Amino acid sequence: MNRTILLLALLIGETIEIQFSCFHFQFSSSRAQEVALKEVEVKGARVVAKADGQTLWPDAAVKEASADGYQLLQRLSLPGLTVDVVNHSVVSAANLGSVELRINGLVCSKNELIALDPRRVVRIDVIDRPGVRHDADVAVVIDFIVRRDDAGYSLGASAMQALTAAIGDAEVYGKVNRGLSELLLSYGFGYIDSKGSRNSETAEYRLADGTTKRMERRDLSNHYARQGHELQAIYSFVDSGRTTLQAKLSGELSRTPTNEQLRLVDDAETVRRNSSRTLTPAIDVYLRQAMGRSQWLTANVVGTFIGSRSEDFFDEGSAYQYSVEGRTWSLATEAIYEWQLRATTLSAGLRYQQKYMDNEYSGDASAVNLMRRSNLYAFAQASGRLGAVSYAAGVGATRIYFRQDSRHYDFFLVRPKLNVGVPLGGGWKLRYSFELNPHVSQVARTGDVSLRVNSMELNVGNPDIRPVAAMTHNLTLSLQRSRLYAQTSAFTKMNHHPNMEQWLRQDSLFVYTQRNQGHINLYAWMSYAQWQIVPGRLSATGSLNVFTCDNKGDDYSHLYTSVQFAALLQAFLGSWSLSAGIDTGARMMEGETRGLGQPRPTWNLSARYRHKSFSVGLTAYNLFLWNPLTVENEVMNDMVHKLTTVRDRTAGNRLTIDFTWRLDHGRRYKKIDRTMQNRDSETGILTN
Repeated sequence: MNRTILLLALLIGETIEIQFSCFHFQFSSSRAQEVALKEVEVKGARVVAKADGQTLWPDAAVKEASADGYQLLQRLSLPGLTVDVVNHSVVSAANLGSVELRINGLVCSKNELIALDPRRVVRIDVIDRPGVRHDADVAVVIDFIVRRDDAGYSLGASAMQALTAAIGDAEVYGKVNRGLSELLLSYGFGYIDSKGSRNSETAEYRLADGTTKRMERRDLSNHYARQGHELQAIYSFVDSGRTTLQAKLSGELSRTPTNEQLRLVDDAETVRRNSSRTLTPAIDVYLRQAMGRSQWLTANVVGTFIGSRSEDFFDEGSAYQYSVEGRTWSLATEAIYEWQLRATTLSAGLRYQQKYMDNEYSGDASAVNLMRRSNLYAFAQASGRLGAVSYAAGVGATRIYFRQDSRHYDFFLVRPKLNVGVPLGGGWKLRYSFELNPHVSQVARTGDVSLRVNSMELNVGNPDIRPVAAMTHNLTLSLQRSRLYAQTSAFTKMNHHPNMEQWLRQDSLFVYTQRNQGHINLYAWMSYAQWQIVPGRLSATGSLNVFTCDNKGDDYSHLYTSVQFAALLQAFLGSWSLSAGIDTGARMMEGETRGLGQPRPTWNLSARYRHKSFSVGLTAYNLFLWNPLTVENEVMNDMVHKLTTVRDRTAGNRLTIDFTWRLDHGRRYKKIDRTMQNRDSETGILTN
């Protein structure tokens, strides 16, 4: 029988796994479905496209070569995502929205993803077209479906340390389960202490008399230090899948004790200093209860307090000093009803969020901002299949209320959304999505406060900014083969009358503010391909994106087009894995600021060794770049033109070592499938 299966594999050339109770074989097929036959389980293609995204079954070699969730995501090289395994971040291409990371349905923290054992990941659900139940600013949802640790207890530790810079973080955790309950405790710490960054700025100001004043600002030295602590305790109760209860108590402390630059401004030495501290305790209670056959009721309550304090000082021309004491309270509640029919899932929900902000500015920026914002949102959605066509269609209605002193507004919007996926045969699939979303400005921009930026500029909030509706269209064509997955997308996002930047002249100062103006439109063409050169051993991934930003203000118009390219080559050699990657970075323009957050290509080489419960890796970033250019931003206003660049020695020739260790013992605990999560991290504080 072994010979017959191997012969079929050679003839067909695609991959399927067949698992019997005692044996495991692998051969090929073009089928993309899962078929269950008593004691035989047939699994299809590694990537399966759906109406709202795709599902991936990572290769065993990829999981074995990854030490945590971030490394697993980087090695999978998903389309439209940039993964930073050093700073532990995941962002969407062109900053199209936030990326929500989950484990078995639960939104997870950075420490939880670091502690994730990739070998226990069964599959990864990637939703790049979230339905109406998700927040409007969520661009991608990534859910790791994980087998829970086979343990009465589990202990683990993870650490990362740059060998050429003072940058690192560490995390330890322990959990124990008994009966239907599990208790998890974790602590994480991260720090950075950098003196290698240098900021340079050339600015031209057009004065009222028509003359131009040119100023140069250049760092002579720069010292930035930050520490962060995160502690959380999670209690979970699961009763045969009918009742899921989870209570989470967490706290985060972030401190920036030192952020000081000694600058040369037009041949005169000046100093700029900043220090800040933020404490964020939160309590989160989640309940999912079966209400009958195929019916569920889910509820979530989250309470958060954010206490922050910062102090700023600079002496460009004359001394300017202020401090901010911030207090923010928020409450988020949500309830969702789901009814799973044979071919359709119906869901409806209600969400309410209330937020109070009390930010007091003292010193040279004296002001008191008392702000209140509430959001009431209701939705209904149906998803499923009509023959071979998969779909998700829903509608939501939102009401946003904002008040500051005597200023207030009410904003209402009906939010329709449609996702459709149509198979075209031969591994081809076409997906289309449409959505109308509310776009709400950052609370800090709506505050009634003015901050001095330097001797020539003033940063001013605007309480009269109003939310607007943003319309998106996304058409994607994908191809799935045994060794190849490729897709190409056409994407548009239309923002009519959003808050856009505006420069004003006020006496001898130039004022930066925002107000509702013309439009900000984004047009993108994004392509992606992954080729398994030698399945399970050698793979190559590449992406090519073209972005066109169309900005139309009341008195300006800017059109900017940029190209982004990324590639990743990976090899898996038993306990060893090797990878090499390059990324040119996304370049965007919004309003009158062209931001080149990564002005030149960056590349990395990594090697990793894994043995049982221990792994160690070495990564080299930007080899042969001694002082790379890391930031380049340009303001292209008629009155103010500024070119700002940042070079950072610690970003070149960086070597980083990391390790993970786990110890498991005991029995398996039931997995938690959590379908909602609410949180808050916005302080409403305006910075200069």
